[in-house]
Amino acid sequence: MDRHFSEVAGAYNALRTTDIEPILLIRDTLGRRGSVRGIDVACGGGRYSQLLLEHVPGLALTLHDQNDAMLSEATRYLAEHGIEDVPTVEGDIADLEFPDAAFDAVFTFNAIHHFDPSMFLAKAARALSGDGRVFIYTRLREQNARSVWGQLFPSFAEREDRLYELAEVESWDGGSGSLGKPEIVQFEFQRRATLSELIHQARSRHYSTFSLYSPAELEQALAEFERAVRERFPDVDAIEWTDENVMIVYGSAAR
Repeated sequence: MDRHFSEVAGAYNALRTTDIEPILLIRDTLGRRGSVRGIDVACGGGRYSQLLLEHVPGLALTLHDQNDAMLSEATRYLAEHGIEDVPTVEGDIADLEFPDAAFDAVFTFNAIHHFDPSMFLAKAARALSGDGRVFIYTRLREQNARSVWGQLFPSFAEREDRLYELAEVESWDGGSGSLGKPEIVQFEFQRRATLSELIHQARSRHYSTFSLYSPAELEQALAEFERAVRERFPDVDAIEWTDENVMIVYGSAAR
């Protein structure tokens, strides 16, 4: 995966879709605080980091990623949006040790499937202030299966076995119980794209799932995907579907 993210870092932000709704949920959940010390774990190219800094009042944000190419892209992306001097931390999440009560909010977007959630929550629990929150934005396995990729791209849902079921999320212990039970908020987004745009995204591996295919397998799957899309949609320049995600919020029940 590290090689995958190094290869796609420069084009990653242009390939991915970014939703404002989870950011507004975070803003409203944190409420009117004079300042918020936050860390964006596995920040990728900085798309959600930029939205956090734009919409969460008083946010002092630290960026984390284990991939230096992604951190460089995030720094460049923020600078492009007029945001300079944001501190960064590079390293595997398993090796990171944050000072106790160092943050008021810990965020991670579309990344929890890349590391162990129990380990992450234990680290986050120690790093949070007394009324801090943890926000995990992700896609569930069943949601992935209902996406345009899960339905029409050959073996996409089966190969992507890193995502979690809702029952698994509900069973996470929240930092050995110190964070309480999570609140789980469901999101639905109406998407629209052309067939050529979808093929470009897949060939560019905008989801890391596509890196699980060999080059030959990917090309064969793309051909089958194109046939399936043409059969399903009468107008391949106006393909519409629904994407689903969840926001998992820890902290409110126990603090």
